[in-house]
Amino acid sequence: MLPELVPLLKKHKEITLDKTTENKLLSISSATIDRLLKPEKKKHQIKGLSHTKPGTLLKHQIPIRTFSEWNEQRPGFVEIDLVGHDGGDSSGEFSQTLTVTDVCTGWTDMQAVKNKAQCLVFEALKYIRDRLPFDLLGKTRVGSKVKKKYDKPQTPCQRVMASPHISKDTIKWLTHEHDKLNPAELKRSITRLQNKLIRYASSKGKTKPGP
Repeated sequence: MLPELVPLLKKHKEITLDKTTENKLLSISSATIDRLLKPEKKKHQIKGLSHTKPGTLLKHQIPIRTFSEWNEQRPGFVEIDLVGHDGGDSSGEFSQTLTVTDVCTGWTDMQAVKNKAQCLVFEALKYIRDRLPFDLLGKTRVGSKVKKKYDKPQTPCQRVMASPHISKDTIKWLTHEHDKLNPAELKRSITRLQNKLIRYASSKGKTKPGP
């Protein structure tokens, strides 16, 4: 979302742009960005390993609510998934991240859990529910093909604040928190944490990581 990102980076003095370059960044389309970055993305593409095996037996036996029954115009209907952090070695126990993504806004929240135990995942879900800027209304799976129409690109924060179902107090709080964010510093922090995880993964089974 360059129209929002560029002013933030300028505000925190992370970038310096001449007017011509800035105008180009603010007017470039998402499709053009994807096309230009495609060769670089291909170089760094990593094939993930799934710990969940697909099957059809349970899908036919268990009644489930499908995507078409969600109210896509209201925040609160979410997709939930667990992401395993095994570092390429699935033996033994390893941490998971519970990922909750709102269908309407794209707002995503995550909580780390020690393993896939039901009690830990349920506690993590409660933590996430309390942090969401809207009420949690649904959970379900993606199982059928649905044709979707997409509107003008917006960040999850913009979509949440534009929703008529969000209170004025929540919008005020989101605006305050958003104004403090420095995307470049967030990226540096994420990279530092990723490097820590890589070091821990490479030493798995050899040494016990510190606190």
